[in-house]
Amino acid sequence: MNNEYVQVQSFEPMNHLHRRVRVYYNLTRRCWSVMDAATRRVVGHWWGAMNLTACAFVVSQAGRARVLREGRKNVHAIIEGSIGDGSPPLTYQGGSADWWPVGYNPYKNTTFVVKGERGEDAILFSPQVKLGATFGNAREVLAWVEKPTAREVL
Repeated sequence: MNNEYVQVQSFEPMNHLHRRVRVYYNLTRRCWSVMDAATRRVVGHWWGAMNLTACAFVVSQAGRARVLREGRKNVHAIIEGSIGDGSPPLTYQGGSADWWPVGYNPYKNTTFVVKGERGEDAILFSPQVKLGATFGNAREVLAWVEKPTAREVL
C-alpha cells in the first residue's frame, strides 16, 4: 500500500448518488471523510450534511482497544451506507420524535449508541441516517436516525 499523502478534493454527495461509501468524522479537518466501500480509499471530504441509506454502524474492537491503550484517537468507527438524495437538516433543534441522535465515544461505549427514550441503546444498522454539519453542544452526536425499531438496537 502506498503511504504517500494524496490531496483529496472536496466531495459533492449529489454527484455520487447511490454509491456505497464508508464515512467517518475527521477530527483534524472537522468534516466527513468519505471512502469508497469497495476500495476503502478516501474519495473526498464533505463539510455539509449528507443522507445515507441502508446503513451499518461498524466499530473495530481492535482499533478501540488501541485507543484505550495508547490514549490517542484513530479511525476505527465508521458508518457504511449508500449516498441518498434529499436534503437533510444542517442542525437538529431537538424535541422531534422522528429523529434520534446517534453517537460514539470509545471511552464509554463499544458500539455506536442511539440516545432515545430509554437512555442509550447500541445500534447496528438503520435504513436511513442523516449526517449533520453542526450539532451545537452535542459533541458526541455524529448523526441522526429515524426512530429505530426493536430489531435495529441491541
